[in-house]
Amino acid sequence: MSEEEVRKAAGLWKEYLRIKLALLQDGFIRSYKAPEADFAEWLANVIFKGKLSENKSQANFDIITDDKRIQVKSISKMPSNKNGYAITDKDRQNNPESG
Repeated sequence: MSEEEVRKAAGLWKEYLRIKLALLQDGFIRSYKAPEADFAEWLANVIFKGKLSENKSQANFDIITDDKRIQVKSISKMPSNKNGYAITDKDRQNNPESG
């Protein structure tokens, strides 16, 4: 690996960490551990107008609304990976008011 490659990687990593810190400071994520999962929880919470669980490691649910407890799962895989769940048009058309 050349010195130029190391510098490029270090610069990209520094930018990644800067973005993670900004997301944390602005409340879009709650930890450094899994920003994609935290962001998915934040987004679902906004959509369902709920309250994120106090405990970041709550086993059964992530969001509490007036009438439901919601567990959020995020999908983090390479775009070229054909295995596992893929978001469908039906998913995109799901009414967040009714679930």
